[in-house]
Amino acid sequence: MQANLTTTSLVAEPATVKKLRLRRGFTLEWVSKQVERQKGWGSKVESGKIYLTGENLEKYAHILEVPVELMVRPLPAVSAEGLILRKCQTPQKTVNRLEDEAELRVDVYTAP
Repeated sequence: MQANLTTTSLVAEPATVKKLRLRRGFTLEWVSKQVERQKGWGSKVESGKIYLTGENLEKYAHILEVPVELMVRPLPAVSAEGLILRKCQTPQKTVNRLEDEAELRVDVYTAP
């Protein structure tokens, strides 16, 4: 896959990359392997230590089944307010996942 001119200048937002990956349920190791990189590469991308651009950005977006444009901007913050949870004691991990899912939906529906 050859990076096109428009994606060579784009840089993915690390927090967005992580949220989108978690939403799909993929591990860092698996995504790194799909992009033909070493195991720790995905962690460095998500922490902002290395930039995700060009061909790698296109591959990553393809793996996550999202447009490249979604990966290069921060997702809006959305709280869990309004979410109805059936249990009285909801694990924080579940609340975090639901908030991430709500953020993704808000961003996809409000994309320009």
